[in-house]
Amino acid sequence: MKKKLKHILILATGGTIAGSGPEGNTTGYQAGVISIDEILADIPNLKETARISAIQISNLNSDDITFNEWKKLVDAIHEHNDDPDMDGFVITHGTDTLEETAMFLNLTLKTTKPVILTGSMKPATAISADGPLNLYDSVVVATHEDAINKGVLVVFDNAIYCARDVKKISTFQTDAFGSGKFGAIGFIRDHKVDFYLMTTKPHTIHSDFDITGLDRLPSVGMAYFTIDSDPSILPYLASQHDGLVIVTAGDGQLSKRWLDAINVLLAQEYPLILSTRVFTGNISAQNNANTFNPQKSRILLQLALTKTKDQKIINRYFSTY
Repeated sequence: MKKKLKHILILATGGTIAGSGPEGNTTGYQAGVISIDEILADIPNLKETARISAIQISNLNSDDITFNEWKKLVDAIHEHNDDPDMDGFVITHGTDTLEETAMFLNLTLKTTKPVILTGSMKPATAISADGPLNLYDSVVVATHEDAINKGVLVVFDNAIYCARDVKKISTFQTDAFGSGKFGAIGFIRDHKVDFYLMTTKPHTIHSDFDITGLDRLPSVGMAYFTIDSDPSILPYLASQHDGLVIVTAGDGQLSKRWLDAINVLLAQEYPLILSTRVFTGNISAQNNANTFNPQKSRILLQLALTKTKDQKIINRYFSTY
């Protein structure tokens, strides 16, 4: 008797994987043009791997993604999560902000079922477009037993990354994602999935964060330190936002003028986190972002602010996650 194929729901948001442009070119295209049904029609062997359903959440350049799209993704996955016939989820997404969506979902989804994000660096109209294989590999991973309760994953160029650590590392190469010193947690080759690592940090059902009932997230601004930069931007940003991420040099290093301005904000019990502009590594400064880059630090601070404005508790969230 033939084994029943697993059922995977694909949620499409747009991006380069749904892009179209001059025939054969990898630039000058428009993202978020082609529907998920058209994309799937170009991967006929997918139906031999899983039973596929698809929902078009949006069709956007990923730079235009907002909390509204994030909430639609969370709601759609939660709606189908209790269906015993649904085995996993794959999200197609533009690469520019894919790591941010992965981070957000990793901290807010309440499911143990596989959730995979993928995309492409070349539009569908390019020579050797990478989208079809990335999507195929993502479905293969989503059907794999070892992907259960791993948190949100990113599959790209035959590699599997955990959402917490993945970063976009190239503006044009097809191996566009990496996790710095942490590396990939697994690989896909010839439809075979091998996991070698797993995160020990809380995620999904183990996360404290729940966006049920929220129609927006707290506003978090970002200030980027450079040589001779003016710290007067800090009190202004603080007046416009609920919290701040300060992008420091090196191991949380800042000029005396910036440190003085930050200490004024801290004395006012204003919540802030120090991240770094360095690609990899954690920082030892107080109120630090652990190993999170600035954009991921912003998301965790936004979620933390839905719970508290207490700096000590916020710091605990950053050390925990």
